[in-house]
Amino acid sequence: MYSKKISSLNDLKKGDTVSIPNDPTNEGRALELLETAGFITLKNTELPTPADIKTNKLDLKVKPLDAAQLPRTLADVDASVINSGIAVDAKLNPEKAIYREKITKKSQPWINIIVARKQDRNNKTYKKIVKAYQTKAVANVIKKTYKSTEVPAWNYKF
Repeated sequence: MYSKKISSLNDLKKGDTVSIPNDPTNEGRALELLETAGFITLKNTELPTPADIKTNKLDLKVKPLDAAQLPRTLADVDASVINSGIAVDAKLNPEKAIYREKITKKSQPWINIIVARKQDRNNKTYKKIVKAYQTKAVANVIKKTYKSTEVPAWNYKF
């Protein structure tokens, strides 16, 4: 979550506007982030929308916008939940984000994984690809490319 108006989550006040991506997957993830931050609670649904907000302790105005437009609208909202790739492209510094998602078991749906058909799970070539990918060198490229907004997930145990 980024902002040009506030420097901390504690600075959000009643009635402030928070923009989020408007595509179904990222919108749901952004709402879950607002829930994790303690501002809202959601009805139990897989891909929540603003209509699924059960409680909103600060009566935040949640404004869905095209994800690519979120960095350009930072001056018009109090805070914005911006996807990591878009934030990096917009040259936003993740170290200056007012809130960052914690990696927990709840993060699993957002982790990119290498998959194969069940009958190919022991394919030697595929196993070599996974081994080649899950290295310190690739982890360093991820860190450099995504400026700490993305992390290699292969070592996480949930």
